Amino acid sequence: MAKEQELLEASGTELTDEERYRHAELEKLITGKLLATAWASTKFEVIGILNKVCNKLLNDKTLSKKDRIKRAEAVQFIVERSPDEDEDARIFEEMMADATAKKSKKKGKNVGLSDQDLEAYMRNLAEEDAEEETKETKETKS
Repeated sequence: MAKEQELLEASGTELTDEERYRHAELEKLITGKLLATAWASTKFEVIGILNKVCNKLLNDKTLSKKDRIKRAEAVQFIVERSPDEDEDARIFEEMMADATAKKSKKKGKNVGLSDQDLEAYMRNLAEEDAEEETKETKETKS
C-alpha cells in the first residue's frame, strides 16, 4: 500500500482525503483481522497447555487431598488479577472487540467495509504488486 502511494505521488497524482481515509480504514481492518487471528490461535494453544498443567497439578493422586487443596488455592491466587492488570486486560479486550467488529456505526451510518470491498482491495493490491514485480524483472533483464 505504501508502494502504491509512492507510485501515485511520483506520477504526480495525489490521493484525495476520501481515498486516504479509505486506505487507512483498510489498513486498520487488515491489521485488526491479523491481530484477531493471532490472538485466537495463541489463546487456543495457551488454554490447552494450561488445561493439561492444571489437570496434572490438581489430580496428582500421589499427594494427599490436603496438598491438592493447597495447590488449588495457589492456582486460584495466581488467577486473581490486580486492579492494574484488570485495566490492561480491559484495554486489550476493547481493542480486540474493535478489531473483530464487522461493522462500526458513526452517526447511524455504516462506516465499516464489507468483505467484498476488502477482497477487491486485496486483489487490486496483489495485481499492482505483480505488475511492479514484472516491471522490475524486465528492468533487471535489460
